Amino acid sequence: MKISYFLILFFGLALSSCTSKSADEQTTKHGFLEASKEIAQSYNTFDLRPYEISAAIKLPTDKSISVLHELDAFDWEILNDDQPFLIIQDWGAEDAIGHHLEKIENETASIEILEKNEHLVLYKAAEENSEHIYHAAVQHKIDEINFLFLSPKNGLTEEQLISVLAAMKSVEVYSR
Repeated sequence: MKISYFLILFFGLALSSCTSKSADEQTTKHGFLEASKEIAQSYNTFDLRPYEISAAIKLPTDKSISVLHELDAFDWEILNDDQPFLIIQDWGAEDAIGHHLEKIENETASIEILEKNEHLVLYKAAEENSEHIYHAAVQHKIDEINFLFLSPKNGLTEEQLISVLAAMKSVEVYSR
């Protein structure tokens, strides 16, 4: 009787450890998500409420940050030392990440999806000179509105992607 309980417990633990290992491997397949978590700890909190977004985001501390946004517009551009760092788009109730995935699929460039889930997509595009340009999109729901946080249109290097992804994943929503 004790042996059967032991076997059930042993196989149950073995099965659960295999399941969690494969989920971890899938999440950190390319290491971007794991590296971005470490980097975000060194960033400063930047309040987005003055720009009509009820949230905060962690941004690099070594550079000057500015936000380009027209009143009542649906997009914001965050600049880091006057260089595009990330773009925020207000999609209302629509599935922003779904629309972004459709747009990617219709691209003529060679695109490889690196990571994808219901709130995030990381991908790289091969340029004609065989360099890889990386892109990221993360969707956050803030006050029942879907906001899409995007990498700059020109794309990023691998190092820049990790930095921008750290900021995108750090968004904290303010309670009303």
